[in-house]
Amino acid sequence: MKLKNVALVAGCVNAVAAEKYLKLDFEKHRADIDEELPLTHSAARQLRKRASDDSVAFPLVAQENYYSINLEVGTPPQNVSLLLDTGSSDMWVIGSNNGYCKNSDNKSRNLDALGSNRFAKRASSVASASPSSATDSDGGDDGDDSGDAEQFYPTAASEIPAAAKTLDCQSLSLFDLEKSSSFKSNSTPFFTSYGDNSYASGLWGTDDVRLGNLSIADVFFAVANFSNSSTGVLGVGLPALESYNPALSDNFNVSDYLPVNASDADIDNISKPTYANFPQILKQKNVIEKVAYSLFLNDTNATNGQILFGAVDHSKYTGSLSTLPLVNSLYVEGINDTTQLEITLDGMGLKNSQGQFTIYNQKMPALLDSGTTVSYLPIDLHSLVAKQLKGIVDPQTGFIELKNCPAKNDNTQLVFNFGGAFISIKYTEFIEKSDDDNCYVTFMPQGEPGILLGDNFLRNAYIVYDLEDMEISIAQANFNGGAENIEAIVKNVPSAVKAPGYSASFTEFPSSYATTGNIFSGYNSTNSTGSAGSKTTMTSSRTSRNTNTASAAGNSSSSTRAKKNAGFAHEVPVSAISVIMVFNILLSMLL
Repeated sequence: MKLKNVALVAGCVNAVAAEKYLKLDFEKHRADIDEELPLTHSAARQLRKRASDDSVAFPLVAQENYYSINLEVGTPPQNVSLLLDTGSSDMWVIGSNNGYCKNSDNKSRNLDALGSNRFAKRASSVASASPSSATDSDGGDDGDDSGDAEQFYPTAASEIPAAAKTLDCQSLSLFDLEKSSSFKSNSTPFFTSYGDNSYASGLWGTDDVRLGNLSIADVFFAVANFSNSSTGVLGVGLPALESYNPALSDNFNVSDYLPVNASDADIDNISKPTYANFPQILKQKNVIEKVAYSLFLNDTNATNGQILFGAVDHSKYTGSLSTLPLVNSLYVEGINDTTQLEITLDGMGLKNSQGQFTIYNQKMPALLDSGTTVSYLPIDLHSLVAKQLKGIVDPQTGFIELKNCPAKNDNTQLVFNFGGAFISIKYTEFIEKSDDDNCYVTFMPQGEPGILLGDNFLRNAYIVYDLEDMEISIAQANFNGGAENIEAIVKNVPSAVKAPGYSASFTEFPSSYATTGNIFSGYNSTNSTGSAGSKTTMTSSRTSRNTNTASAAGNSSSSTRAKKNAGFAHEVPVSAISVIMVFNILLSMLL
């Protein structure tokens, strides 16, 4: 993808004091696999490789979607395009001296970052879901880290093979910190990595950022002078997911993080500090009233979408906004605090004029991640879904291959139940046809226990992320809503109501997966997708093949820890576990 083709369509702050918000319309760019793609986009790279092997080729899936926002950074301002990502929390840009650029003359070494990298890998040996681990020898991921080799991330120009210097940086939007008179480094190394072995290494600092007619001073972000990605990231997730680690700073003083005359209890209870990331700083600068934003990706054929910081656009959804609390799936990694934007998914089903059919109906955490193109299910659940859909798991792609392709006029809806709030999506929107005319459902398996819902789901929902009250409100997207109807978020999300299952959220993973009930009953839902009904049998011409689906899923998982797609499917444990562990390790060494 060439980010010079991605532009910020508009950026404005409403001038009315009672209606504070920031509206950013972003352009969606679809990049073909033959174009230059960011190395972080693992799905695109896998599809390219398989197409060259004369295996399964997906011309539509290979056109990854990217949602990017154009900023101006520094003094004088420099244009920088960043990928909008709800699945991470840091803002980082690629430096003009990136060692992965073609003909790069970068001779530097990130000495401090080497320490950061080393600690990250050490922590990853403890955290089973850490993306610092390499994939298994077969190229897939079985969810078991034992025996996995550590991934090496170069932090010196001499460590980068000439063949790896492939980025055409003349066509990218890079940031030259030496040309900015307002950039201030805080002497802390930056390092983040992703499950597809992409990474960024550099330093943290502050500078001025401009979006349209809005100027924000002293925004905290990182500059990467070593990154094998062609685009930086604007992460808008929770502060707990930040990768900033002050313990690696040259100026780190443990007493700065403890009260005077600290007791043993104070030391035991100390936690890694966070900083004001982009959504938070908007409130600090009085741009918005509440740390919240709404996301509208628009339909498949649209060329742009919209993010509203501090407001809701009622024209972008139908029915009512149903609110659910954030849940914590990382308790299995020993993390007690909520770190990512995930809510309870009570199950999925199919419905059409012939009836309704429950695919599965167990409570699972679902991460709503704009940085990922397709959606991911745990391996065993993926196998169950494949069986319920009368399909098999393709061992090369991980997609679910159907016996027969749906007819062009098929009206079947894929239904997602969030505590009684139903989001219905055309089943065909989750189906891609290969060059040999076979049809595949674009759910992929992963070794992690939770569910990740990417852009193929998010396009069809209007989502309000409330980072202060730790809630998400969701409704059916409206692609033909007419004139804007924007209302600022002051205290509560306007017009939102608690979902019927608000108080019955996910608490622990099931020991096994099974379909034992009906997602269309059990909640007294009144949202736009229709009231719950009794279960009936849906007729289908699809038949099952005599194939070991579970085994295929285990062998085909393309990315248990890969952040999975056109975006940067950050592996949460890298930021949430490794950085916390490194901070505590260094803290204990100094005390």
